[in-house]
Amino acid sequence: MIAISAAQRSVDEFCAKHPTAEVHALPDGGFSVRVAGVILDPAFWSKNESAIAFIVPAAFPVQHPDCFWTDADLRLKNGQLPSNSRQQPPHPVHPGMLWFSYHPSKWDVRDTVETYFHLTQGRLLDPR
Repeated sequence: MIAISAAQRSVDEFCAKHPTAEVHALPDGGFSVRVAGVILDPAFWSKNESAIAFIVPAAFPVQHPDCFWTDADLRLKNGQLPSNSRQQPPHPVHPGMLWFSYHPSKWDVRDTVETYFHLTQGRLLDPR
Protein backbone atom coordinates (compact mmCIF):
# COMPACT_ATOMS: atom_id res chain seq x y z
CA MET A 1 0.00 0.00 0.00
CA ILE A 2 1.28 3.45 -0.91
CA ALA A 3 1.07 6.02 1.88
CA ILE A 4 -0.70 9.26 1.05
CA SER A 5 0.94 12.38 2.42
CA ALA A 6 -0.96 14.78 4.65
CA ALA A 7 -0.61 17.38 1.89
CA GLN A 8 -2.19 15.05 -0.69
CA ARG A 9 -4.98 14.08 1.68
CA SER A 10 -5.83 17.72 2.44
CA VAL A 11 -5.69 18.67 -1.26
CA ASP A 12 -8.01 15.76 -2.08
CA GLU A 13 -10.49 16.89 0.61
CA PHE A 14 -10.32 20.45 -0.73
CA CYS A 15 -11.02 19.30 -4.29
CA ALA A 16 -14.04 17.31 -3.09
CA LYS A 17 -15.52 20.60 -1.80
CA HIS A 18 -14.27 22.68 -4.75
CA PRO A 19 -14.57 20.48 -7.86
CA THR A 20 -13.43 23.30 -10.16
CA ALA A 21 -10.10 23.63 -8.32
CA GLU A 22 -7.11 23.07 -10.56
CA VAL A 23 -4.31 21.12 -8.88
CA HIS A 24 -0.80 20.38 -10.15
CA ALA A 25 1.78 18.24 -8.39
CA LEU A 26 5.11 20.07 -8.08
CA PRO A 27 8.55 18.46 -8.40
CA ASP A 28 9.33 19.09 -4.70
CA GLY A 29 6.29 17.09 -3.54
CA GLY A 30 4.05 20.09 -2.97
CA PHE A 31 0.96 21.12 -4.94
CA SER A 32 -0.20 24.16 -6.83
CA VAL A 33 -3.88 24.88 -6.15
CA ARG A 34 -5.88 27.40 -8.20
CA VAL A 35 -9.56 28.24 -7.78
CA ALA A 36 -11.16 30.44 -10.45
CA GLY A 37 -14.14 32.70 -9.95
CA VAL A 38 -13.70 33.57 -6.29
CA ILE A 39 -16.25 36.29 -5.52
CA LEU A 40 -14.89 39.68 -4.40
CA ASP A 41 -16.64 42.71 -2.94
CA PRO A 42 -16.95 45.19 -5.84
CA ALA A 43 -17.16 48.03 -3.31
CA PHE A 44 -13.45 47.43 -2.59
CA TRP A 45 -11.99 45.77 -5.70
CA SER A 46 -11.70 46.54 -9.39
CA LYS A 47 -13.32 43.21 -10.28
CA ASN A 48 -16.25 41.14 -9.04
CA GLU A 49 -14.21 37.93 -9.01
CA SER A 50 -10.67 36.62 -9.33
CA ALA A 51 -8.77 33.38 -9.30
CA ILE A 52 -6.82 32.57 -6.14
CA ALA A 53 -3.75 30.36 -6.40
CA PHE A 54 -1.38 29.12 -3.71
CA ILE A 55 1.24 26.47 -3.06
CA VAL A 56 0.68 23.64 -0.60
CA PRO A 57 4.21 22.70 0.57
CA ALA A 58 5.30 19.07 0.68
CA ALA A 59 5.74 19.38 4.47
CA PHE A 60 2.14 20.57 4.89
CA PRO A 61 0.58 21.04 7.43
CA VAL A 62 3.70 21.53 9.58
CA GLN A 63 4.87 24.00 6.94
CA HIS A 64 1.92 26.12 5.90
CA PRO A 65 1.42 28.13 2.71
CA ASP A 66 2.69 31.67 3.14
CA CYS A 67 1.60 33.64 0.10
CA PHE A 68 -0.99 33.56 -2.66
CA TRP A 69 -1.67 34.91 -6.13
CA THR A 70 -4.72 36.48 -7.82
CA ASP A 71 -5.57 37.59 -11.35
CA ALA A 72 -2.83 39.91 -12.62
CA ASP A 73 -5.24 42.79 -13.20
CA LEU A 74 -6.79 42.82 -9.72
CA ARG A 75 -6.58 46.28 -8.16
CA LEU A 76 -8.20 48.18 -5.35
CA LYS A 77 -11.31 50.10 -6.36
CA ASN A 78 -9.17 53.28 -6.63
CA GLY A 79 -6.90 51.58 -9.20
CA GLN A 80 -3.93 51.11 -6.86
CA LEU A 81 -2.12 47.84 -6.24
CA PRO A 82 -3.09 46.24 -2.93
CA SER A 83 -0.51 46.52 -0.16
CA ASN A 84 2.10 43.76 -0.05
CA SER A 85 1.42 42.72 -3.65
CA ARG A 86 3.42 42.80 -6.88
CA GLN A 87 3.93 40.91 -10.13
CA GLN A 88 6.91 38.92 -8.76
CA PRO A 89 7.69 36.23 -7.76
CA PRO A 90 5.91 34.31 -10.50
CA HIS A 91 3.58 31.45 -9.70
CA PRO A 92 5.31 28.19 -10.76
CA VAL A 93 2.33 26.97 -12.82
CA HIS A 94 0.41 30.17 -13.60
CA PRO A 95 3.01 32.90 -14.31
CA GLY A 96 1.78 36.45 -14.59
CA MET A 97 -0.54 36.37 -11.59
CA LEU A 98 -0.43 39.08 -8.91
CA TRP A 99 1.56 37.90 -5.86
CA PHE A 100 0.47 38.73 -2.32
CA SER A 101 3.00 38.50 0.47
CA TYR A 102 0.77 36.93 3.07
CA HIS A 103 1.85 35.15 6.22
CA PRO A 104 -1.04 34.10 8.49
CA SER A 105 -0.10 34.47 12.13
CA LYS A 106 -2.47 31.77 13.33
CA TRP A 107 -1.76 28.27 12.08
CA ASP A 108 -2.17 24.88 13.69
CA VAL A 109 -0.95 21.56 12.31
CA ARG A 110 -4.61 20.46 12.35
CA ASP A 111 -5.45 23.18 9.80
CA THR A 112 -6.18 22.17 6.21
CA VAL A 113 -5.96 23.46 2.65
CA GLU A 114 -9.54 24.64 3.15
CA THR A 115 -8.36 26.68 6.16
CA TYR A 116 -5.70 28.42 4.08
CA PHE A 117 -8.14 29.12 1.26
CA HIS A 118 -10.47 30.81 3.76
CA LEU A 119 -7.55 32.82 5.16
CA THR A 120 -6.76 34.15 1.66
CA GLN A 121 -10.41 35.08 1.20
CA GLY A 122 -10.25 36.87 4.56
CA ARG A 123 -7.25 38.87 3.37
CA LEU A 124 -9.27 39.94 0.34
CA LEU A 125 -12.01 41.20 2.68
CA ASP A 126 -9.42 43.70 3.96
CA PRO A 127 -9.07 46.18 1.07
CA ARG A 128 -5.68 47.76 1.69
